Amino acid sequence: MSVYGDDFHLFVPSPPGWLDDDVLDKEINSLLYLAPERIRNAPDDYWEKARPGRLIEVLFDLIPQFGKAEREQISSLFGKKGGSTPDFKVLASRLLRLVTVGTEHLIEIAEANLVNIDLGPPELTTQEMWARLNDRNQF
Repeated sequence: MSVYGDDFHLFVPSPPGWLDDDVLDKEINSLLYLAPERIRNAPDDYWEKARPGRLIEVLFDLIPQFGKAEREQISSLFGKKGGSTPDFKVLASRLLRLVTVGTEHLIEIAEANLVNIDLGPPELTTQEMWARLNDRNQF
């Protein structure tokens, strides 16, 4: 996909002409008030403001910040316009990246605070450590 333009391919589950694109675009444009300020205040011919497909894509990327009614409307219009949610490979790679980055941060924090970290006496066997852990977790 190029930076400016609509040369990407979306999946639309309905046959061409089934939905009225003009009506759909008007519905999407009615959500402009939800767009980031940089888009709302941009000139009317600014590419993200002038292309309903891009506008709904931006709104979908920001969907967690909206209320339930807005989220449902954005999600519905995103699907009608041809958007789809990421597949498992995308979700798995993002989750793995989150774990990787999180682990790197934890290592940095641990290295900076080694004096405050207590893993217990090093002479404990695995069974003794589990027994102590279970004793602490009993009510």
